Amino acid sequence: MIMIIGLLFTAQARAADFYFFGVKGEWIKKADWKQIVLGAVVSPLIHEAGHWITLEIVEADYHWSWKGTELQCNFISDSVSKGEARWIARSGFVAQHGVNLLLQTLPKTKETDFTRGYTAMCAVSTWTYPLRFPHRGDFHCITKNGGDGDLEYALFSMLGIHEILRIEW
Repeated sequence: MIMIIGLLFTAQARAADFYFFGVKGEWIKKADWKQIVLGAVVSPLIHEAGHWITLEIVEADYHWSWKGTELQCNFISDSVSKGEARWIARSGFVAQHGVNLLLQTLPKTKETDFTRGYTAMCAVSTWTYPLRFPHRGDFHCITKNGGDGDLEYALFSMLGIHEILRIEW
């Protein structure tokens, strides 16, 4: 909530430039919105792919399902240890943020609209995760299996802030 309030107060007008939520108005006009949307769509798919890869590595029983507009990879907790369950839960964020940092580091993808869309979705989906999944989901699974889901949520949220601030908007 603090981040949302902070963003609301970053809109400012200057003589030559207009800024909306800290984003230069000129960039908004020149952006390739198809690439932004594509990046935003790919980001949660990478999150689920991270879960899937880890599930395959630990040979867990799992199934795919749709929850609202989101594709989810669910596993049967009896088929894995508590440590494996924690890694399965965190692997979505590790993959999603890992790919984001890679996109922001490579010279060819660093300043693309695809990366901007991916970064925005990566950060927003991390920040809103507890609101979307209040009593289930990755951070709940980490806590339920002996980890500290709240701490990991804070760390991944801070990483999202770092990634947003790295982008040249």
